[in-house]
Amino acid sequence: MYRCAVCTIVVVFGFVAVQSREDSRDVHAHPTLFVRPSKGLLRVRLKKTGSPSLRRLRRRGDGFLPLPAAESLLDISRNRLSEGFNSAEARRLSPLVHTLDVGAVCEGLSVDRAVGLGEEEAARRLELCGANELPKGRGKSVWELFAEQFDDLLVKVLLAAAVVSFSLAVQAQMASSPDGGPLSFSLTEFSEPLVILLILIANAAVGVTQQLDAAKALQALQDIQPRRAVVLREGEWRECGASELVPGDVVEVRVGDKVPADLRVLQLETTALRSEEAALTGESVPTAKGESAVGMAGNCSEIPLSSRRCMLFSSCTIAHGRAVGVVTGTGSDTEIGRVQSAVEAAAEETGETPLQKELDGFGETLTKLISGICLFVWALNFRNFLNPVYGGVVGGAVHYFKSAVALAVAAIPEGLPAVISSALALGTRRLASRNAIVRRLSSVETLGSTTVICSDKTGTLTRNEMVCSELILPAAKEGSAGLLDLSRFRVSGLGYSPEGSIERIYADEAEGNLGPEKEGKEAEMGVKAATSVTPSDALDEQRRLFCLVAETCNDAVLVQSAESEEGRWTRRGDPTEAALLALSAKLRGGVKAANANGGWGGGSTGGEGGEKKEEGDLAAVGSAPSERGRRLATLEFSRERKSMSVLSPFGMGEGNSLLVKGAPESILDRAAGVVLPSGEVEYLDDASREEVLMKEVEGLASRGLRTLALAVRRDCGELSTYDGSTSHSGHASLQDPEGFAHLERNLLLLGIVGIEDPPREEVKGAIEECRAAGIRVMIITGDSGRTASAIGRRVGLGADGRELVEMSGSEFVKMSSERQREVLRGLNGADFIFCRAEPSHKQAIVRALRDNGEVCAMTGDGVNDAPALRLADIGVAMGEGGTAVAKEAADMVLADDRFETIVSAVKEGRVIFANMKSFIRYLVSSNIGEVAAILGVALLGLPEVLLPVQLLWVNLVTDGPPALALSFNPPEEGVMSRKPRRSEDGLVGGFLLFRFFVVGAFVGLATVSSFIGAFGDSPWGIWGSSLDGAGGSGIGLEELRQWSACGGGGGEGVAQLGGSGADRSLSEGLCTSIENSQEHAHAVAFSVLVVCQMLNALNALSERGSLLSTGLFANPALIFAIAISMAFHCAVLYVPFLSEAFGVVPLGLHDWAGVLAWSLPVIVIDEALKAFARNDETPPWVSEADKAPPSGRETQM
Repeated sequence: MYRCAVCTIVVVFGFVAVQSREDSRDVHAHPTLFVRPSKGLLRVRLKKTGSPSLRRLRRRGDGFLPLPAAESLLDISRNRLSEGFNSAEARRLSPLVHTLDVGAVCEGLSVDRAVGLGEEEAARRLELCGANELPKGRGKSVWELFAEQFDDLLVKVLLAAAVVSFSLAVQAQMASSPDGGPLSFSLTEFSEPLVILLILIANAAVGVTQQLDAAKALQALQDIQPRRAVVLREGEWRECGASELVPGDVVEVRVGDKVPADLRVLQLETTALRSEEAALTGESVPTAKGESAVGMAGNCSEIPLSSRRCMLFSSCTIAHGRAVGVVTGTGSDTEIGRVQSAVEAAAEETGETPLQKELDGFGETLTKLISGICLFVWALNFRNFLNPVYGGVVGGAVHYFKSAVALAVAAIPEGLPAVISSALALGTRRLASRNAIVRRLSSVETLGSTTVICSDKTGTLTRNEMVCSELILPAAKEGSAGLLDLSRFRVSGLGYSPEGSIERIYADEAEGNLGPEKEGKEAEMGVKAATSVTPSDALDEQRRLFCLVAETCNDAVLVQSAESEEGRWTRRGDPTEAALLALSAKLRGGVKAANANGGWGGGSTGGEGGEKKEEGDLAAVGSAPSERGRRLATLEFSRERKSMSVLSPFGMGEGNSLLVKGAPESILDRAAGVVLPSGEVEYLDDASREEVLMKEVEGLASRGLRTLALAVRRDCGELSTYDGSTSHSGHASLQDPEGFAHLERNLLLLGIVGIEDPPREEVKGAIEECRAAGIRVMIITGDSGRTASAIGRRVGLGADGRELVEMSGSEFVKMSSERQREVLRGLNGADFIFCRAEPSHKQAIVRALRDNGEVCAMTGDGVNDAPALRLADIGVAMGEGGTAVAKEAADMVLADDRFETIVSAVKEGRVIFANMKSFIRYLVSSNIGEVAAILGVALLGLPEVLLPVQLLWVNLVTDGPPALALSFNPPEEGVMSRKPRRSEDGLVGGFLLFRFFVVGAFVGLATVSSFIGAFGDSPWGIWGSSLDGAGGSGIGLEELRQWSACGGGGGEGVAQLGGSGADRSLSEGLCTSIENSQEHAHAVAFSVLVVCQMLNALNALSERGSLLSTGLFANPALIFAIAISMAFHCAVLYVPFLSEAFGVVPLGLHDWAGVLAWSLPVIVIDEALKAFARNDETPPWVSEADKAPPSGRETQM
């Protein structure tokens, strides 16, 4: 205890003393605090050092551990250190390895870098750490997915109704069977619960089908992992399965390999090493790697992955070079493993979609209304429980409970879940035709309520294709004492295509404004490859040398594949080198002209006149003929000199020339002159170097372009005669990388290029459309802030006077939750760009947006985007350039990778929601009509107006086609000019609900009135013709209210159901008349109900627009559906066995006239309600969301 206390005090005070003196700008200048285990006590001393060093972690020797890295390992006792490798400690060391030097890492992992691990030790570590594989999570079975489909409130209500209906049917069968006799179950009695169950099962099957592929993200992560690795074991290099690697293994990787685990680079075996990490970090170009430690142990977590230059990450591809590294993390302890963990965590955080929430809210409202109505009806008849007809209080209560259940079943729109699923499925088909593939049904509508789109930059807003967009060439000075002049050119073309144009930009144009050409000046460079061909012989000397360097210092190949659409060109190799190849092709006049004049330099591969074409390639740029492709020697790129070069027999003058490409600042420091178009060399003075060339480089960089300079050395000294022979006197200088910078001196500048990953042409217009629709667009990228801001401004962010806020991901996550929400609310309408964002940063941003109540769509294409894609309300992945991981984590995949497809999907989502409101309004108001009819006859004490089989037929068959056809309603005007709907705006509510009840009440009134009138042989009036003594059955309302006396037997008086309580006996003849007239009355009421609902479907063509302005044929599918439903209804009326099953008889023309007379007012009533809603002077019960726009058929979204 005492020793621990002393140790803690010394560490804390020592660390404070150090921190007070350190300069945060120079990480290598600070004194570093080290902790040494000795005699069971941790001692502290200060030490000046270049980079943190962990000399030893075991008991023996003089070991030191940098602080605050020491704090995380402070509890490592002397005994545990002496045990050698410990898997837990290795995991704790893993996040620090990029801050430690090579020796420290090897000591910490207990491995000799020259020998590697022994087989026994490797086996022990494999047992401790597990296989180098991502854990395979247990996916949900089909039955689990099927059960989940019933976890919906509306479905539960229907399920409960089916269970209750089934129970009552069983009870009725038992009551009707003789004592002790067998039960005779009839399928008719159970048709209602069985049909409901079949509908729910079919609906669940649709949902399961859509979700079977939803849990493949983890499998996709496993698919990108490498299979084999080259490892050093017991001093020998051997190949083994990548899954067998353990922490401490020494591994070799080379160009084309997938990195088998997270590695700390021990040694470069070539002068340069570059790794493709775009999918993991968002960097659009390969990242240069080295051996030196990065940063300090104290800020190790703040260094983004893209800046950890001494680390190679699992599943990334080596783009150039060869190296040896030590495994620091395997399986789930790798960066890709952490992405998997983040995807799993995000999946658990993902809640219900806005549609699911609104449907649940609608189901809850519907349940309360139905329960209230049923309870009211049941309680209203409590005085009739004692009626002797029912055999006592219990019998009466059960009888009226059955009536209440029948009412509930009538009120529930049984077909609604199936119609919603079908509408969403139809939406997915329409989106698929527009290249948006939806993987989850509910995501279709979620797009319509999106308020924020968080877009990745690389591959989403941009093409993920590096292109040379600007070219700077030296020109002669204006006067003997003047500064160097420059010729500036704009380079156009699509992606890696070698076809395009190069046009002159003049100095009097505004900086950064690449506007049209001026008249009266030199119009073009002399090259416009898209329309003309310029032979390479016609190029001036400056451009000839420029093309030679671009082609020779290059290992890339441009390929036009037979499988690509519209002859698209793709690359093999480094994207920057591919961009140089495309530029050279444009300078030479296009691929045909270039190949006609000897082909292309593409390195030494390919042989004499050979081509780098593979099977299926239509064309390839980068073949290597002898002249341009011959390399006598290659001086590999290094981070120190920031350049690479090739010694070639083709260049300037006699002898060999050194062809150089590299960073402009590095090339200019070593440049002695420039090559002019005439081939003459002009001396480069300091003024021209700083005030002209460097200023131009800074201007390109400020516009987000990456810059590259090309140069040549004319006089190479003893290397001028080098022929590749090892006996040549200059051969030794080519073997010493330390002397390459000396060889690359006295350079002559040929030109400077600006390279970018350009934005897609359609993005700017799509973002403007999003802004008009009330949707904010922000960029979240792993790229640098300067590059991201340049792209952001080009696609319209920060336009129209809006502030453009740039912030790093690490800055954002350091903020408090309250501050994060405040920033994301976007005060003053600012646009946001988050740069250097890692997966955890993206998740934090999405989480904060959702906490703000935003409906967030996240786009991305890389592995690093997967967690945020899963966490967002809707994740959108790129189909062409996206990784399998991103696609499987997303809710929607863009087949064409076009940002504007998202906007089309948003519009489709809004249209689907509007149409969903239409068919819900149609179904619910129709069901309210059925409830009103049943409630009306119950209150009046009349016979059943609608039989159960008729109700079921109407709800499932007759109403189904029109409801589904309403999904095809055309888009409302201005659908993309309104703000997204608020989360509190439900499917129904306010004035819309009021309309439901008004229309439904009229449908119920019409149904009951026509039913009563039909007993008097006239469906025209409520009381029937018998009241005026004219013909008919002579059954009026009062007689009809005593219908239950007919079932009482012997003319005994029966109390009225809901009547005044007076008793009355009916004659046997009158009872017979009622019984004989019931089928006709049922047919009339049934037809009125059906026709009312068909006309009500026409009302649903527009929520507020008049049917006169909308037109009956605005949705032809609806007219067709109504015709189908009416055909079904006529079949029930006029086909004998169907009319018998449904308890109806055929109707005559006189009856149909009455049916139409009672049905047509439903249109008039709804038109009046629509006109009232369009009026600005709305009543207090009309919410702001229900107010109509001044004109048009717009729907509140």
